[in-house]
Amino acid sequence: METTQSAQNYSTQASLDLGDDLPLYELDGSIFSDVEGDCDKKIEFSSQEIVDLHWRLLRQVRLLADPTAPLDEKFEIVRWVFTDRDRDQRPFSFVNCLRVVGCSPQARLPFCGLIDPEEVRDWIAANLKRWFLESLARLPAFAREIVMRNPEWVSEQLYIEPQWLNRQIRKIALASSTMRNEQPVQRETLDLFGQ
Repeated sequence: METTQSAQNYSTQASLDLGDDLPLYELDGSIFSDVEGDCDKKIEFSSQEIVDLHWRLLRQVRLLADPTAPLDEKFEIVRWVFTDRDRDQRPFSFVNCLRVVGCSPQARLPFCGLIDPEEVRDWIAANLKRWFLESLARLPAFAREIVMRNPEWVSEQLYIEPQWLNRQIRKIALASSTMRNEQPVQRETLDLFGQ
């Protein structure tokens, strides 16, 4: 498959590390400091803050390539990237994030212009199987089989309960160790997704 310039630009831009890995939940809450109990009050964001939020959302895509990233987050990112096309123009959609980050002079990366979202989606789709297999390699064989046999169903379970797979692994490991009259497996050794 021939890589287009747009996809190459995305690949290069996606690999930039600008040192702003602060999770969104750790952001300074000062933007909400004057709200205190007044839910009807409109919160104003600067254009820079809006562009930065688009950038942070877009940067989450790189978690797909991280074998240690939680599986529920990977499924959530895949849902966001490959959402219905009628949602592409909504605020903070994957396509809108590409547009804002690619075209805004306030973006935290060099200007790259309008990015073809289908090319980026194609690039992600071409790598998804490898990325998921690397993540699944960390799971016990029976858990890998569950995910491989019905990934959509597992994705739904993880959407409802992010710890669902960890709980299933713990139950089976505990049942297995009890049947063998062994010591139960420590919880920490089964928390495969660091949660």
